[in-house]
Amino acid sequence: MEPNKGPTGATMEQLEMLAGRALLDAEFLHALLADPQYAANTQGIHLGQAQVASLEQFRDREEELIKILTELRDFRTSVQEIYPHQVAMIPW
Repeated sequence: MEPNKGPTGATMEQLEMLAGRALLDAEFLHALLADPQYAANTQGIHLGQAQVASLEQFRDREEELIKILTELRDFRTSVQEIYPHQVAMIPW
């Protein structure tokens, strides 16, 4: 077995990497849905046949997925960051 491949294709870590990239990059999401094996190969990952078939099931839902990702990005930018403040020492 090659180090890049799990027993049936990509490892869980590799699939998570692809998902993370798709979350951050709408063009990559489109490529991943249009041709999963090619998109994964551009990242040095080989998908198994079952993994390709699973991703292909989302092709018809690309518009919906992009809408959800846009909403998540908008939500993230609307949340204010929390900055730590110095706390005075408490004597015990």
